[in-house]
Amino acid sequence: MTLLTTFGPDFKDVGKFFVGFDEQFNRLAKIHDDMSKNIPNYPPYNIKKTGDNTYVIEVAVAGFSKQDIEIELNDGRC
Repeated sequence: MTLLTTFGPDFKDVGKFFVGFDEQFNRLAKIHDDMSKNIPNYPPYNIKKTGDNTYVIEVAVAGFSKQDIEIELNDGRC
C-alpha cells in the first residue's frame, strides 16, 4: 500500500489552493487578535495533578474569603 500525501509536513503548499483569499484570512486573523486582547485572564489559577484521578485547583482571588467563593460541579466538571 502506498500512502500519497498532497501536503508536506509543514503544509507549505497549502497556500496555492487559496489564491485570492488572502484578504479574508487577514480579516479573520485581525478579528481573532482583537477578540483575544479583550478576554480577561481573571482569576489566575493553577491546576495540579495529585494522583491518577485527583487534582488541586488553586485560584488567586485577592480580597475574597473562602465563604465568598462558590464552586459548582456539573457532571463531575467545574
